[in-house]
Amino acid sequence: MTGMSDISGRSGDKIINRQVQLPSIMDTDTDIYDVFRSDDSCKEKLQQLGYIADSGTIDLHFYTKIIEDCGEVEPKLAFERLEDLIRNRNILTRDLDFALRAAGNPDPKISQEYLNKWLEEKEYSTAYVTGYIPHIYWHHTDFLQQELRRWYSESPVVFERAVEKTLEAYYRLRRTDEDLNGRDSELLATLTDITENEEIDAETALNSVSEDNDLLRADNLLKDLQNLQSNLDSYGLGIDYDQIRSNADSYLFLTDILGEDWVDDLQAQGNHRLARFLSHDIAREDVYMYSRANQDIDIKTRNDLESIHFLSYLDHCCESLHDHHDPTESLGADLINRQQYEDTVTEIQTINALRREFLDHEVIIEESIAGRDPDLKVELDDNAIWVEVTHARRTKEARLNSVFSAPSGIESNVRAKVTEKTRGQIKDIKKGRPNDLTMVVLKNEFSAIDNHHVREYAEGGHHMILEEGADHPTLIPGKPVAMQDTEDFDDNNIEDLDLLVNFELSGGLKSPYIEGQVFCFNANITETLLKRLGEAFNAGNRVFTSDLSFDGE
Repeated sequence: MTGMSDISGRSGDKIINRQVQLPSIMDTDTDIYDVFRSDDSCKEKLQQLGYIADSGTIDLHFYTKIIEDCGEVEPKLAFERLEDLIRNRNILTRDLDFALRAAGNPDPKISQEYLNKWLEEKEYSTAYVTGYIPHIYWHHTDFLQQELRRWYSESPVVFERAVEKTLEAYYRLRRTDEDLNGRDSELLATLTDITENEEIDAETALNSVSEDNDLLRADNLLKDLQNLQSNLDSYGLGIDYDQIRSNADSYLFLTDILGEDWVDDLQAQGNHRLARFLSHDIAREDVYMYSRANQDIDIKTRNDLESIHFLSYLDHCCESLHDHHDPTESLGADLINRQQYEDTVTEIQTINALRREFLDHEVIIEESIAGRDPDLKVELDDNAIWVEVTHARRTKEARLNSVFSAPSGIESNVRAKVTEKTRGQIKDIKKGRPNDLTMVVLKNEFSAIDNHHVREYAEGGHHMILEEGADHPTLIPGKPVAMQDTEDFDDNNIEDLDLLVNFELSGGLKSPYIEGQVFCFNANITETLLKRLGEAFNAGNRVFTSDLSFDGE
């Protein structure tokens, strides 16, 4: 062939001409590595990848690295090779992110062409492809915002998943301390525009985030859009407020404290967990047949059953509230308020636990003392227990990255929450009433606080030590985090705390209840009182006396 160079390559013992469109014969890791390190042009390298993509063995690292290096030079070929790779394969975003960014950089119209194809054709997994969206438009965020608006109108499910995956990608970037360069603000502005066009009060969602975090605000707005009644068919996630009104009769103690127009007030809040719980399709009276059924149930049914489980116990707890001497109106308003909801649920559950155990004493809500208004006061024969109730919110890692892991030790959420209370209310109460007892009650949150974290804080963890000459390691207790707190941080006032309790909702569909742990830091507290607190929070044998030895003895 005069005028054409004979560009040959070796695959096993065969010499091939790369200009001939042969079926996949480059099928080893060695072949793809040779392509990667060759001096061939990007066009030639990407063409050679086409021979490799259909082979049985692909070194994904070098395959995507070639696309990453050549995507900006040959974007269409790069997308062709990405298409070869993901067709009928579920490839995780983290394996493709930089390759997608490179291919998508030169021209967003090319990106749009291929992305639309991947979203429409069955050969490509929509669940995986939506994860590619933020990376394909990484360098063209203005184009991404246009596409999000289009998807909201034309394909709500793609819109929902695209926003979720974009939030996740941006959150991961922020965790590496890299600058988002305004990407989070652009996404928030787009979602704000969409919600305002739906006549949603965006300010409620924006103001419900206490910290300066546009990603969390955007997540709130997405949940508001998902909860729209009009999205019942589009997402399968919309809230049916007529269903809420129908279900309300099954929870009369709860609805009694919510006020007359509570459904309208709840709807005005936008994304609200109480609305989600109350919109269950299964009737409360039918729940028992599911508890007896020995069969697999779908996700929607499982979510409905969990909603009924939660609401049944909350309704049971509201029975302990009394209009004539409890601030039921403010408690009801706080349940409706999306910012106060979680705190209020925790407080009501704690009130119920203490009142049902201490029937012979009064449990008072928000009685003032020492210039403070602690959540509860439990009157005893000779003194009182002043109680502060708190809970940890779902972590950013869980909300934006679907990762449920909580820090332990001195960085734990338990330490943060207890310190927050002891530096404020607890310190002042103890100073004003030194003979009374103080108690902090924590509610577990799956992504932030669990029984292990609280016990590590109050009792200390355990370490394995292999002593000299021993055949097996020995398990020895470590120092409680609360003790480390007093040593490493000034003015934490943990010595002013007498009792620490944590709990979570447990039990089956027929009989939900709370289950917890009780930790005593005051050796003068009687066994009788500790036993009663254990009964109140269903602690069983998880009642502990911890010696923090604040005086160094």
